[in-house]
Amino acid sequence: MCLVGSRLIFCYQIDTDTSPFKDASILKHDASPSAGTSISPKLASSRAYTLSLSPYFLYARSQLMSALVSSKVFRQLEFMAVGSWWIYAPGHPDCEKDELGAEKVLYRVPGNREDVFAASHISMKSKRTLMRLLRHITKPNEDEASNEGDDTSMPLNDYLASQFSVPEELHNPLLSLSLSQLSQQDTPASYALPRIQRHLSSIGHLGPGFGAVVAKYGGGAELLQAACRASAVGGGVYALDTCLEDCLWRYGSEYSEHRFLLKLSNQGSVQAKCLFTSAADTSPKESSTPLVEVARSISVVSATFPSLFPVAVEGAPVPATAVLMFPGDTLGSPKSPPVYLQVHSSDTGECPHQQSKPSRVQSCLICFSSPLA
Repeated sequence: MCLVGSRLIFCYQIDTDTSPFKDASILKHDASPSAGTSISPKLASSRAYTLSLSPYFLYARSQLMSALVSSKVFRQLEFMAVGSWWIYAPGHPDCEKDELGAEKVLYRVPGNREDVFAASHISMKSKRTLMRLLRHITKPNEDEASNEGDDTSMPLNDYLASQFSVPEELHNPLLSLSLSQLSQQDTPASYALPRIQRHLSSIGHLGPGFGAVVAKYGGGAELLQAACRASAVGGGVYALDTCLEDCLWRYGSEYSEHRFLLKLSNQGSVQAKCLFTSAADTSPKESSTPLVEVARSISVVSATFPSLFPVAVEGAPVPATAVLMFPGDTLGSPKSPPVYLQVHSSDTGECPHQQSKPSRVQSCLICFSSPLA
């Protein structure tokens, strides 16, 4: 993307050699009729699905959300609330033997002060310790005196234990709020703490009971479409099947308005004031940032999972997304990275409400994500 005069030019070309996805496949389960019925769930028409291969959500206090608001692009979008964070912990003390639903093998991560003191699986001493940590994380940045002596370069679990004496059973819930794709031992506190702070400060910013949202009808693709429409109205130009062959930075006062000379793959060239690109586009093989390969699975199931979408507080909207974390120690080794699931209800518009007739089963989208070893 480059700025030419007062116009933006977008260049698009798909490079199959540097595709972010590999070993992609589509599997269709041949479902047999359910017990006691002759009806088997069937997929709807392909046009009824808007699935994202890279699912995500927006925090209320994220930079992208601020950009959507300031550019007024948000007016062309519809958002749904992201609800609870859940931790997989079979047999945790807070579950009842005859309990059904998510609470049987999951427990909800407290999202505010009221949740912390209402959680029966956390001791009173641990609650006071947790509140002291949360006050430290959410205090204003101007208060630097109390930050002296903080060594945030250590792993998150060591930081929590040494600085605040946070009990081990609370490490995974705090790790889940950072959405780190690494284990506790491999996640530095400097990475996790700002993300936990963003999570906590976002709650209640757009409305009661939630701190993040997802865009309906496809997530990131819908955001891009809305941004492209806004850019086209503002005079943006799109060059399809075109990429940058070369970029020349020009010196001299005569080039003060247009420092960049860009050579395009269609034999043309343009002058530009600014150039916006990614590191992968400029030097994919020379990047110093290590890449983490992640395995993903997008599944459409004929189930509603209503217990995953509780209304957190009075007046809050019914959430359309829940986040589940499976800690490494529940997967065979504490050193294993966690596995995250984003569970989307059909209210997001990504899959139809009725998957089969006449059973009228509501569909649900499950997005599995885990780093590859």
